[in-house]
Amino acid sequence: MMNAEVAADAVSVVRSLATALVASDVSSVAELLAEDVRWGPPDDTPQTCHGKTAVARHCEQLLRSGVVIEVLDIEPGGHLGRDVVVLHLKVAWPADGDVTANGSNVTAQRLGLQVQDGLITDIRDLPADHLIELLFFEGCPNHETFLPRLRALLDDLGIRDPIRTIEVPTEDAARAHRFLGSPSLRIDGKDVEPGAEDRDDYGLQCRLYRTPDGTRGAPANQWVRDALAGHESR
Repeated sequence: MMNAEVAADAVSVVRSLATALVASDVSSVAELLAEDVRWGPPDDTPQTCHGKTAVARHCEQLLRSGVVIEVLDIEPGGHLGRDVVVLHLKVAWPADGDVTANGSNVTAQRLGLQVQDGLITDIRDLPADHLIELLFFEGCPNHETFLPRLRALLDDLGIRDPIRTIEVPTEDAARAHRFLGSPSLRIDGKDVEPGAEDRDDYGLQCRLYRTPDGTRGAPANQWVRDALAGHESR
């Protein structure tokens, strides 16, 4: 089989796994695992899972704990190997579970999954991206001017992680997203504006920020730097 076909088949398997994880369908997860599958770092640790039963049980424990998984991207592993696929996830942990240094319970996760003969044989945690989310509503002028400034700031900081833009179309969606107005920037699930977690005035509205330089229509650059530093120090 040609390399491109191998990569496409591996991506298809991982896409099925991602669908099963989002649906909390442990039996479908187990069907995609090889009998000798392994989940852990290159060197064994007490947390390393060996075998289909152990890995499926680990998935079940995570899902039953209240973890909520969202798939951000699935891509071939490139230099990691033609039979490796990288799965990018947004994970919301239970309130009493894992948190980042900034106090958020939302993290980005990257898994490298090796696929052979249609089954997953190896799962490894990879260094995670920054989870950078920019929320807006269509037609917001401040969002349109802030996005290129944000990209330039990240470039100056040497950060190549993607910006995930999320359009908030309705008042119901605004409440569901805890949307304080456009634009809103979150890093690892936490709004970059200090004190924003204490607000609940959600809705489709232009957002104004009281920055050190006065009232502005977008977050201060220093808030973004501080949020990214908090992510890196966790």
